[in-house]
Amino acid sequence: VDELRGQVQVETMARHDAITQRDRLEAKLERSKATIEELTAKLNEYQTKSTAQVREAESNLEQTKTSLVDRITSLERDLRLINTQFFVLVQCLTLSTATNQTNSDLLSQQLTQHQNALTQLTTTCSELQTQVSKLKQELTETEQQKSEIDQNLRIALEDKK
Repeated sequence: VDELRGQVQVETMARHDAITQRDRLEAKLERSKATIEELTAKLNEYQTKSTAQVREAESNLEQTKTSLVDRITSLERDLRLINTQFFVLVQCLTLSTATNQTNSDLLSQQLTQHQNALTQLTTTCSELQTQVSKLKQELTETEQQKSEIDQNLRIALEDKK
C-alpha cells in the first residue's frame, strides 16, 4: 500500500508538474498570440502608412515630372525665341554693316566729287584772276591811251587856237 501510495504521490506530482507545465505553455502561447496579433496590427499599420507614403511619393513624383516637362517646354520655347532674335540681330547687323559700307562709299564718292569741284573752282578762280589781271592791264593801257589821246587833243586844240 505504501508502495502504491508512493506511486500515486509520484504520479500526482508528475500530473501536477505536467499541469503546471501545460499552464505555463498555454500562458506562453497566449502571450505569443498576443504578440503576433500586436505585430500583425503594427505590420498592417506600417503597410497602410507605407502604401500612403508610396502613393504620396508617386503623386509628388508625377507632379515633379509634370513641372519639369512644363519647364523644359518653356525653356525650349524661350530658346527658340532667343534663336529667332539672334538670327534677326545677325540680319540687322549684316544689313547695318552693308548700309554703313554703302554710306561710306557714298560719302567717299561725294568727298571725291567735292574735291574735284573745289579743284575746278580753284582752277576757275585762277583763270578768272588771270583774266582780271589781263583786263586791269588792258584797262591801264586803255586809260594811258585815252590819256595820251586827251593830251594830243588838247595839244591839237591849243595849236588850232
